[in-house]
Amino acid sequence: MRLTAEEKEEVIRLVINSPEGVNKSLRSMGIHKRTFYKTTS
Repeated sequence: MRLTAEEKEEVIRLVINSPEGVNKSLRSMGIHKRTFYKTTS
């Protein structure tokens, strides 16, 4: 799955502000946590 820069920013914002925690938030969006951490590093 390819995301635009705007979509990546939105995912990061949603995950950081989620009360569920990073792993559960990513799982509910169908994004592997390795992909998320590669994006944020």
